[in-house]
Amino acid sequence: MKSQSSKGSPAIPAGEGIGLSIVKRLCELLDASLELETAAGEGTTFRVVLPRVYPDAAPADAPPPA
Repeated sequence: MKSQSSKGSPAIPAGEGIGLSIVKRLCELLDASLELETAAGEGTTFRVVLPRVYPDAAPADAPPPA
């Protein structure tokens, strides 16, 4: 298993490196946005923002299509 470390922090097990590309693709498919915030010494926050309503979506109380 690979690990990542930075000065003053213990080694952190690393993944395969494909997670963010999967999230990016899902955001494209769902018309969502991916926001990143990085603060030195604190880390990085990844935020996925989904649309509240999709233009062609049926209302939640609509009967299923025939």
